[in-house]
Amino acid sequence: MIRTKIPGGLMTARQMEQVAAVADEFAGGHGHLTTRQNIQFHFVPLARVADVMHKLADVGMTCREACFNTVRNVTACPLAGLSHDEVFDVRPYAQKVAFAFLRQELTDNLPRKFKIAFDGCRKDCVAGAIHDVGLRAVIREENGVQRRGFQMVVGGGLGPLPSEAQLLDEFVPVENLVSRIEAVIRVFNKYGNRQNRNKARLKFVVRERGFDWVREQIEKEYAEIREHGGIATPERVPEGFGGYESRPQPLGPGALLPVAGSNGTGHAAYDRWRATNVRDQQQAGYAMVTVRVDQGNLISDQMRGLAQLADDAGDGFYA
Repeated sequence: MIRTKIPGGLMTARQMEQVAAVADEFAGGHGHLTTRQNIQFHFVPLARVADVMHKLADVGMTCREACFNTVRNVTACPLAGLSHDEVFDVRPYAQKVAFAFLRQELTDNLPRKFKIAFDGCRKDCVAGAIHDVGLRAVIREENGVQRRGFQMVVGGGLGPLPSEAQLLDEFVPVENLVSRIEAVIRVFNKYGNRQNRNKARLKFVVRERGFDWVREQIEKEYAEIREHGGIATPERVPEGFGGYESRPQPLGPGALLPVAGSNGTGHAAYDRWRATNVRDQQQAGYAMVTVRVDQGNLISDQMRGLAQLADDAGDGFYA
């Protein structure tokens, strides 16, 4: 199995077309969408793994640290940048965090996997409490100026002993975000259980040593980073890796699409689908369309169809 990271769950139509080509050539025409916004391929011949990696790299994608004891794919709200009730678009911050911790000595051999999720809306759609680090967008006014930041919870996880993440910070300014997460990762790297894989997640450090102790160690590491430096926040993220500052202006004729206020078309099946799968987005005159994928399984022709829809009717992105 080969899994490719898709930070924030956002990829271009060109990348989706390449993923379809990879599925055809190496995985029997099949791919699987995971719950962490990855795509993975099964039954890839071992001798051809390097070829898959090269084809993914051609469109700026990587399978580096998508598995094993690493910082896994950084996820974000699938409606980020589109939802009416979001605090702000979290995707640029998710992309920078994902890129900051990629190919770092600190993060490529942790005691166990480490999961980060970003939520920009008000519904906790990413279930931040089950992550090692859950981040919810917050805007705070200071001296008459609005500042962006994140409420930060740490130490969550599921499995046989589920644990709810606990509040570490009410507000982390966006400029301090990478350093604050690095401090948490440093504590996990030092004190995570490397002898027993079944007790190797951050949540077990919290269970065994207590949250107050974990918080104290995080503060020590954070002070060290602030004084002597740590992993830098990227100024930009490579375009192929999902780098962008905001969603591009839609290219298709979406402004003509009637969504709200329609009395229906008279086709019952279509009207039922539209009622549950099409919603107005915050950009006036445009809609977001949800495609439901049975058990996350796609064949290559379906991937190409989605890419074509993104190009013809959307903004060239598939989320």
